[in-house]
Amino acid sequence: MPRRGELFYSAVARGPIILAEHNVTQGNIGQIVVDLLQNVESREDQRLSFSVDGHHIHILSKGGFSFLCAAPEVRRFSRTLSEPCIIMR
Repeated sequence: MPRRGELFYSAVARGPIILAEHNVTQGNIGQIVVDLLQNVESREDQRLSFSVDGHHIHILSKGGFSFLCAAPEVRRFSRTLSEPCIIMR
């Protein structure tokens, strides 16, 4: 398991299709990301943050592509990608 604050998952997607990903843990983060991408309108340029199952997932969508990263949830959380944070349980 990654240390607190370290990124453990990253991906590039076009629409709901993941083109490339890197994951250093085992678990369901890949499925969580696929589910999130199904609900994110990637044609719009936007920045989103989600809190799901103890993970912070950040998505930057630009030009039809989505760039994602995930890190363990921590109490102090710097929202460098976006101001709003959506919490999903």
